[in-house]
Amino acid sequence: MNAKKRYPVRKNHSRIKYAAAVAVLVLFILIVMLLSPASKPQLSNSNTNSNTFYFKAAMVDEESLTYPNPAFVQNATTTLHNAGFTVDYINYTDVTVDFYKNLPTHDYGIIILRVHSTVLPTTGWVTLCTSENYSTQKYVLEQLDNELLHVKLNAGGEDVFTLGPNFKMNGHFENTLIIMMGCDGLGVNGTSVYLGLAEMFVNLGAKAYVGWSTGVTDSGSDNATLQLLQHLLVQRETLGDALLPIPSDPITGAHLVGYPNSESSFVIPQQSPQNNQTTGTTGIYANDTSLQNNKSPSQTRIRIS
Repeated sequence: MNAKKRYPVRKNHSRIKYAAAVAVLVLFILIVMLLSPASKPQLSNSNTNSNTFYFKAAMVDEESLTYPNPAFVQNATTTLHNAGFTVDYINYTDVTVDFYKNLPTHDYGIIILRVHSTVLPTTGWVTLCTSENYSTQKYVLEQLDNELLHVKLNAGGEDVFTLGPNFKMNGHFENTLIIMMGCDGLGVNGTSVYLGLAEMFVNLGAKAYVGWSTGVTDSGSDNATLQLLQHLLVQRETLGDALLPIPSDPITGAHLVGYPNSESSFVIPQQSPQNNQTTGTTGIYANDTSLQNNKSPSQTRIRIS
């Protein structure tokens, strides 16, 4: 029997090499994409090491609903104007969830939070109140993720949305000083300090945060904040020195505390005379187009060391 003739099998080496090269190229592209900053989830609450400081202040007056104090607003605004700041006054109707979400995007050098707040004993989280009425049908995902909570402003009062421990803001602050006028802003429970809210602002780029050690009266907080602004902007003291002479609340005994300690030597930068052209309030509110688009008249910024 004749053996069947065998034909040699030709191996297509060029095709194999081409396929291997393509596989390596695809793998390389995937690795580059994974390592690229653009491909990573971008956190909206990223911090910044910028040396920019803006001479623009926000007075967030959510308490104007239950405890309006036009004299405080006028006196604080005058002190800020004299130091070269433009001032945005935000009435309680505009202190919404979206307002807080976009607060870092408006380039404020000083933010005064004249707002209701309370500490949650089980978690130690200090929650800021909005003026937005609570509903189970709104912000469903944010409620499930503890971005938003809700409390009653007073016994039998309105149930409103408040900021939870996982609340996310857009953008970042630029060396902003946060003056938190509500209760328990830096509350103390025994040897523990409620730092969560302060850390949230500082991690978003705020230079420093000032808050009360426990519950505080409205009049006590208003008077102390006016004194603090005088020490910071008129007498030009460091944050640590400015806090020392501020009296405790005569009713509750609360006192103002600064965070972090490393910024106790911080001094509000001084506006140069040629740039100090701000007179009168800008009249901009949170629902105005100019503020939503991050534009404000007479806005000035400088570099700080």
